Amino acid sequence: MKNTVTPDAIYAVLSNPSFRLALRLLSKSWISSLSAIDNFIDTISDEFNNFINKLDYISHSFDYTKDVDL
Repeated sequence: MKNTVTPDAIYAVLSNPSFRLALRLLSKSWISSLSAIDNFIDTISDEFNNFINKLDYISHSFDYTKDVDL
């Protein structure tokens, strides 16, 4: 016997209020997870840019025109 999914079965599942509520809660959870990941990436990016700016500031604070005795 072959398992088949009929349009009536799909409609019955999709129109079930419990299924719709679960799907809505899952989608809200997924969206908030994506938002948290996006915020984390923004934070890491900001920290990396701050680090690069500090390195840039340090590198420009040296006077490369002076001779150095070794």
